[in-house]
Amino acid sequence: MKAILIIGDGMADRAVKELGWRSPLEAADKPSIDELARAGMCGLMSVSYTHLRAHETSLHLVCR
Repeated sequence: MKAILIIGDGMADRAVKELGWRSPLEAADKPSIDELARAGMCGLMSVSYTHLRAHETSLHLVCR
């Protein structure tokens, strides 16, 4: 299975009165991200950490 994981870290924001009580992200023109959200899917999946060495933790999971 091929997948793309997009981590929107730092995208959260507060609603702003000048934007009609929407957040800057909600008000932004972002057609590509909006289409990915519409066509994508959300869910949970099991993850195996058996490949980690003894000194590594799940915080060290990066693309290698």
